[in-house]
Amino acid sequence: MRRLIVAMRRTQPTINTAASAAIRRRHKSTDHFDAAATEKRIGELQRCVRDHLARQDVAEAVAAAEELVRTSTEAYGDGREQGNPVLAAARNDEALCRKAAGDFERAAELFAKSAQLYEACGMSNSASCATALHNLGACYKDDASQPGRKKMDRMMLLDRAKEALDESVSRRIHSPAHDQRDLPALASTKVVLASVKRLDDDREGAARELDEAIVDLRKVFEESPSIPGVATALAAALNNRALHAKRDGDPEEKAGHWYAEALQLREGVLGEQHPLVIQTLHNIAEHLDARGDDDDAYEVRQDILRRLDVDEGEADESFAAAAAAYADSWSPPK
Repeated sequence: MRRLIVAMRRTQPTINTAASAAIRRRHKSTDHFDAAATEKRIGELQRCVRDHLARQDVAEAVAAAEELVRTSTEAYGDGREQGNPVLAAARNDEALCRKAAGDFERAAELFAKSAQLYEACGMSNSASCATALHNLGACYKDDASQPGRKKMDRMMLLDRAKEALDESVSRRIHSPAHDQRDLPALASTKVVLASVKRLDDDREGAARELDEAIVDLRKVFEESPSIPGVATALAAALNNRALHAKRDGDPEEKAGHWYAEALQLREGVLGEQHPLVIQTLHNIAEHLDARGDDDDAYEVRQDILRRLDVDEGEADESFAAAAAAYADSWSPPK
């Protein structure tokens, strides 16, 4: 991964003053162009994409993301020469949608393009570029996890995942604006890196990554619980630690406790119908099955159906799979 110049500031992938000026310069000779309306429309589309993803309306999310990219390109150009943070964010959002739809190859291309656009406008060491690289690594990880992958292809994808995730950490900690607020994002990258190590048969390495993330996040959560993303990052680390323990037979009988804490954190922040909450409930049901607690597992699954307001025939595995793909992606908390 290329190392480029350090960004002079930290910019989030939303419309800002510089971007507004860029829109007006681009359209200064067009009397009917309404810069404020364009900025408002881009913001609406950004929220629309995230809302559709949260509800797992993947087709609607893809359509909204495509419109977001079109609108951003019309306003800013294609970013080939100087890049643009809003277009970079639009590409990242489109990639999240493609990944949720299972098109990992296209998603990886778009995440990489997003990072390149940030680099092109001098934001290589920004939180936004680090986010795109995190999502790229998570995408490679999920692609490597697909059934039927040839061993060599799987190894190549896992290597790419490690490279992108390591680069994400480096970009974030070398940002001039790096501080304690970055810890949830850094810990989220460690959670994905742990999954990569687990897939690469490094169980001890995976456990270390998760344990370190949990310790760091607990400290921040206890001292500053209002930091955006800290609760969901801690929940992700606990959920995955429990999942790995369950797969290893849960010799220390801690999986249930970790799952319960993850569920409480996610429900408190995300609400009872969010995909990550449903994902945790799925995991709890499977954990109870493995323990032989069939009645309790049945009750959890009935709770899932109630929350989703569907009958048993509609609750297929596609929702759980989409939730798993959604889980490893990182977006700056709004």
